[in-house]
Amino acid sequence: MTSLACFSLGTETLGQDYRANLREQCRSLVSDLYISLWNDEKLYREQGEILSKKLSTLRAEQKLIEKNLEELQKQKEQKFADSSWNQKAAGYSYQLDTLTSQLSDLEPLAKQNLTLADERKKQYHDFDQRLRPLFKRVPMAVKAGDQPHALAFRLDYLKECSAYDQLCPLDPSSAKSLETLAQDLPSLAAQMSKQLDAHACQRYSKVRHRSE
Repeated sequence: MTSLACFSLGTETLGQDYRANLREQCRSLVSDLYISLWNDEKLYREQGEILSKKLSTLRAEQKLIEKNLEELQKQKEQKFADSSWNQKAAGYSYQLDTLTSQLSDLEPLAKQNLTLADERKKQYHDFDQRLRPLFKRVPMAVKAGDQPHALAFRLDYLKECSAYDQLCPLDPSSAKSLETLAQDLPSLAAQMSKQLDAHACQRYSKVRHRSE
């Protein structure tokens, strides 16, 4: 009799732990995607700006070399060119060709990074709006040595769980919102070339108290 009671209690505890884990698993995967969107936007923006600055430097060098070539051509036309004219002209032409090649390679990369940054920013904003009925930002203390742009919050459920409520189901409206969100999570992750299993969120959206 005692063994049967213990087994029954153990099964119930496992069920409660399973549901509690579903809640945390769902929160964790939503949070990871949320932070990934934020990080991607910052990374693409930073790379795009670095490349844009490099392009500005290269264009300035290009203009300077073009000016030097013009001056060199004027010397030849005015018959002031010396024996090293051909060598200098060849050197400037080589530098121009090299710069043109670099600009040709970097311009599409800079544009692509800035375009992706804008896409991630919009996706992050849209995702943030969808999460607001379900989740909230919980401020976190910034540690010494953290990056200036480090996220100083964590994502958590709007509804907190009582210590006595092991199941902690969402209210019907929130459960429906989470169910709809869970259906869209894989496609959003796929846009970032990520794979995401949203089953934990789908299952958690269906958790109910026994009385319900």
